[in-house]
Parts: sequence; structure tokens; C-alpha cells
Amino acid sequence: RSSDLAKLLWQGSEHTSALLTFDYDLTATQQGLGFRAFPGTGALDPLPPFPNGGFPPAADYYDPNENFNSQGTDRQYGASLKVTHDFDLARLVSISAYRDTRADYQLDEDSGPLPLVNVQLTTPETTYTQELQLASTSSPQLQWIAGVFYFNDKAGFEPTHFTGAAFAPFP
Repeated sequence: RSSDLAKLLWQGSEHTSALLTFDYDLTATQQGLGFRAFPGTGALDPLPPFPNGGFPPAADYYDPNENFNSQGTDRQYGASLKVTHDFDLARLVSISAYRDTRADYQLDEDSGPLPLVNVQLTTPETTYTQELQLASTSSPQLQWIAGVFYFNDKAGFEPTHFTGAAFAPFP
């Protein structure tokens, strides 16, 4: 895992400032599936040696039963800019932010030691937000705030590849 964070503060005057923030994170995971066959039953693989077809659960509760080690990589980075200006009667704050995230996973989806259902998927996501606030600063008897917020997010699963014997063409 690696992460970085940087902040730059600009003080334009006693009334105006800007804070620019950048961040980056890369995380490698070995997360797999959270399900397993119950004792006395078999996994999804419909073949002997287990009496009812399939394979028995893994020996230990936390052990997966996979034909390869499921794994993933999560990468994200972002930037934000907060600009503040104090007027005589109010404070104006603008917050702009951008985030880009990408997760790549290779998963054994059949809960067994045979390569029946394997999935490779990518989940990209891009987010942009903009917020404007105008808040009172002059009177403690009457405090107010007004603002607007814009949110734009695009996410999906692209591409997703299914492989394994369950997806092989019939002869």
C-alpha cells in the first residue's frame, strides 16, 4: 500500500485564502469471496469426490476454496481547491473537488478448486463536485448561510470478463 497527501495554502490577503489539496492511494488486496459451503454440503463444483457432488468446505473457517488466489488493486487520486473570501457582511466559500478511482479484481466466483467461474472486472469511477457557500459574519443575533452544491459521478463495470468451464462454448 502506498499513499501520498500534499496541501498548499495561499494567503492572498487578510481577506482571501486558497487551499489546494492533492492525494493518491494505491492498495493491493487479496480479498476473495465471503461465502463458503456449509458443513455437510458441497461447493458449486458439481463433480465427485464429495458424495452430493462438489467439494467439501475448506478446512478452516477463514480459508477460501479457490483454484487461484483472488486479488485486487484499488487506485485513487484526487484534488480539491477551497477558496475563501471575507466580505464586510459575509464569507464566500468555494470548494471544487475531483476524484478518480479504479479498482481491478480477479475473482474465483465458484467457491471451489476447479476453474468453473472466474471473473476479471474493472470498476472505474470519476467524480466532480462544486460547492458555493455564502454565510453571515457580521451579526451574532442573526446568523444565516446559503449555498448550492453540484455533484457529477460516472461509475460502472467496464470491462467485465467471465472465464472458466461454465462459459466455454458447447461442442
